[in-house]
Amino acid sequence: MDKERKKHIIVGALAFLFLWTFFALIRQPSTVGGYQLSMVFDRADGLRNGDDVRLNGMKIGEVVAKEINADYQAVVTVEIESIQLPDDSIAFIQTDGLFGGKYIQIGVGGSEDHFEDGDEVEYTQGSADIEGLAREVIRRIKKK
Repeated sequence: MDKERKKHIIVGALAFLFLWTFFALIRQPSTVGGYQLSMVFDRADGLRNGDDVRLNGMKIGEVVAKEINADYQAVVTVEIESIQLPDDSIAFIQTDGLFGGKYIQIGVGGSEDHFEDGDEVEYTQGSADIEGLAREVIRRIKKK
């Protein structure tokens, strides 16, 4: 029985070590070799930390921080994976489906120069106020 118990303890310890290593590797950031960009938007409704940054429908990064600047605009910091984006690219906030979450879509520019870590995206477009549009439609329908 002692040999059997030692075998179970060793197998359990090895399984635990394997699972711990597996989860440690999964939790590593996927942006190795990446860089951060800041973006200033008039509206950033519904955008949260961890939301995607996409290029042609593919995730290339994520939102890592949000704050309000002195001009009361939303400053969003994103981390981009190792893909190099032209420095005249456009960032705009999109909705994933009619009632889905938000994400930042990148429209690739044509410049031969690329963003570097800490740069700011000059050309941005904030999120649409879907709720405001819905209220306006309802108000006009009730008015008729």
